Amino acid sequence: MNLFAYGTLKDREFIQTLLNRFLDEPSKAVLPGFTTVISKSGYPVIVTADGCSVDGIVWRNLTEKDFEIMDRYEGCETETPVYQREKRKAIVEGREEEIWAYFGTPAFSIRTRCQND
Repeated sequence: MNLFAYGTLKDREFIQTLLNRFLDEPSKAVLPGFTTVISKSGYPVIVTADGCSVDGIVWRNLTEKDFEIMDRYEGCETETPVYQREKRKAIVEGREEEIWAYFGTPAFSIRTRCQND
């Protein structure tokens, strides 16, 4: 399983500490049709935005246990989650690839705009 990371989970030291294991070198990736915005609580989230894209990286060969740990870290299982994990397609090193990513939920208010605005 592969994760598209665009915020805190891009940090190798952080994610390896969180998962308590070494990860292979990540690949550069782009997620088209989305943008990154800051939630009212100050955290970056991905939301739909035509004509935009999000730059990030892809961590490969993650396990179900890894995703359970990250789901807890991202608060996906709380009563009003800010993030939810979804499967999408990203451009990874020039090729389309299926990935998992954490997306914003309606639990917070945001103003959507492209990163380059």
